Amino acid sequence: MLGFTLFTFENALEGSFGTIIMIFLSGNFAFSCIGIFVGSRASNSQVGNGLINAVTFPMMTLSGVFFSYQNFPEIVLPIIKNLPLTLMADSLRAVFIEGAGFISVIPAVITLFIYGIVFLFAGNKIFRWS
Repeated sequence: MLGFTLFTFENALEGSFGTIIMIFLSGNFAFSCIGIFVGSRASNSQVGNGLINAVTFPMMTLSGVFFSYQNFPEIVLPIIKNLPLTLMADSLRAVFIEGAGFISVIPAVITLFIYGIVFLFAGNKIFRWS
């Protein structure tokens, strides 16, 4: 998809390709582990679909992917800025558009890995075979 975007729309990648790969890997790890956590609580696939929608829809709405989160009240901005999707989207935006280096996105990458580790262990702890 990245290659398609770069060649089709003739966009110049301002930052490092390696930095983008690291952001993708940390984001995919975090979101996979969130899925494991949510799936470990579901009794069947219908419940699982509802639970994952309950987790992802607020994240998609608040994260700044579709519209800016800067217009939300100041009291909720610290929460929004630390959502996994916001961290990933802001990091990718910084690398693609502003040419940010790996050093500037390290906090977001580490936070995404921490989210992944926490949700992986929590999902492992509450998972029950039935």
